Amino acid sequence: VRVGRSEIDPERKLEREALRRLVTVHGRGDLPRHFAVSAALVVLSDESRSLAVGIAKEASDSNPGGSGFSFVDMVANKSGIRLAVLATQNRESARMIQARVAQSSGPSRFIPEIDGLPEGLSSDVFQAQYGGLGGARTRDLMAEIDRRVNEAYAIP
Repeated sequence: VRVGRSEIDPERKLEREALRRLVTVHGRGDLPRHFAVSAALVVLSDESRSLAVGIAKEASDSNPGGSGFSFVDMVANKSGIRLAVLATQNRESARMIQARVAQSSGPSRFIPEIDGLPEGLSSDVFQAQYGGLGGARTRDLMAEIDRRVNEAYAIP
């Protein structure tokens, strides 16, 4: 199987999956994926579209059968977006991010703490208790996430 210019060996699929499970942030394997996908979408498209995809994914997750809307996942999404924007904004910010990555002790330095953020919210609960995507509680939590991302070690 070819992906881009690289050949992917299907016989090593289990090995790749085992390695992916080793990468966690705050004890969770899903957060690095949210971070990486959001960062990649910034590079492939732009910041606004990446954020829209992240929000749409969480809204979709709130539907029956999904894992629920997660403000925790939004921390990882917004962290990936911020890092990608800074890494591609200009030479100076790219060098600053490269230096911080080189000096970091691991991926958790790029995704701020997730304590106290709700997750697993069904569509009904999200709408009733948070006002949905445009609700005041949702806006307040998104502002709190932005504050955390802005204060994160590697994301000034």
